[in-house]
Formats: sequence, structure tokens, C-alpha cells
Amino acid sequence: MCGRAAALVEPQAVARATGLPGNVPTRRTARFRPSCNVHPGQNVPVLYHAYAPEQQQEQEKGGGSGHQDLEVASMVWGLVPSFSKPEDKPNFFRMFNARSETVNSKSIFKRLMAKRRAVVAFDGFYEWKKDAAGEKQPYFIHYEDGRPMLMAALYDRARRPTAFERPSDAPEEDDPDHLYTFTILTTDSSPRLAWLHDRMPAVISAEAARRWLHAGVDAASALSSIAPNDSADIVWHPVSKRMNSVKYQGEDCMEPVE
Repeated sequence: MCGRAAALVEPQAVARATGLPGNVPTRRTARFRPSCNVHPGQNVPVLYHAYAPEQQQEQEKGGGSGHQDLEVASMVWGLVPSFSKPEDKPNFFRMFNARSETVNSKSIFKRLMAKRRAVVAFDGFYEWKKDAAGEKQPYFIHYEDGRPMLMAALYDRARRPTAFERPSDAPEEDDPDHLYTFTILTTDSSPRLAWLHDRMPAVISAEAARRWLHAGVDAASALSSIAPNDSADIVWHPVSKRMNSVKYQGEDCMEPVE
């Protein structure tokens, strides 16, 4: 579920949507291409802690705190674990979602919970349900007022796969030898969306996003902020069946149809 979304939010707006004060630095954002039909394997702006490995050790010991070192950077949707071999061809569809109920127990995600929590902001996401004719009908789910939809995520950093050419013009501070990827947490569907699917993304409030990102909040406490979002201002409508194709980029992607 939630393998398609609309990402038109400009990178700096991701941080603003969480209510964090000041300007949060951006990195690698030129790789992001705004799209109303984003899928795993594409770059999306992500808000995360950008400290170096040695700083991560200090964070674990209690050095550094709160929302220091946050930045927004483009990452590829679909988690590629740090232990992946460069010669392996990445499968971005394998782990584009992670169940919030098990991220703190499954080893592949548990190692990320302490220091690699992140937040992604979409304009909304798509879900499918068969209509009376048995055809898949896509629906667009979004906030009624159009504000960015914040989702809890986890990210990782792996050696750049050999299948991915190293950007020739990338500055060294952009860490071009590594690939940054993320997965979106999911929950049970809220009562209002249960008719559409039994799972939904972990859509969180700005306050919950700040808590999720706070370096001083442990994994178990951070997860306590994750729950099915049954907000009355989450709305939906059917959209064109052209959206059944991941390649479709028409201007009507998010537009309601009868």
C-alpha cells in the first residue's frame, strides 16, 4: 500500500510544515523533480538528522540533542540497507513501507530507530479499490486545506550501487559515493479510510513530527506518537484511471473525476 504519492512540496517547505523555527539547510535537492505521481525509486525531499558517523556515536552517548543537525535532502524512496553490496541491483519496491508495529523488533529496521528517523511531506497519496466493474479505481487522499501531509519515515545510507553513476558535478559535501534511501511507516487504517484499504501511511501532526525527529526521544517513546490518523480534514476523491500507470504525469493526476 501507499506506493504512489504526489510530491509538489518544495524542499524547504518540508521543514516549515513541522513548525521548526529558523531555516533548515538543504542538500542534494537538485535531484528532486516535483511530480504528482511519485513512486519508489524516485527522489523525494526528506527531513532528517545529518550528523556524521562519529557524531552518531556521540548522540548515542547523550552528546547532542533535540533538533540540532537537521537538514532537508533528496533521498530515494525505497529503503536500501547500509550493508547492501555495491554490485547488488537495488530493489526500491522491496521496502518502500515498514509496519510501525514491528519496526522496533525487526532487526533491519530496529537499527534505524535510534538515530535514523526522518519525516517526508507529500501533497497526498494514492490508493486503489476495485469498482463495480471489477476495475482498479485510484483515489487521492489529502488534507482538505491542501497543507503538506507529514509522514514518519526511516532512512539509511549505503555505498552507491555500481548501477548508479556517480554524479560528476556533485560537491563532496553531498556525499556522492553513497545512496540515501527511506521507507515510510504504516499503521492500521483509520476508521474513515478502512473502506479503502486495511493499511495507511503513518500520517502525523507537526507536533508528532517534531517528537519523532527529536534526538532526545528514544525509539519506544517516538513510536508512541504513531497511530492511525482519523482526522476529519483528511479527505479523498476518485481520480483518472490513467493513474494506474506509474509513468503517467498528466496535469489531471490529482483532479477528481465522476
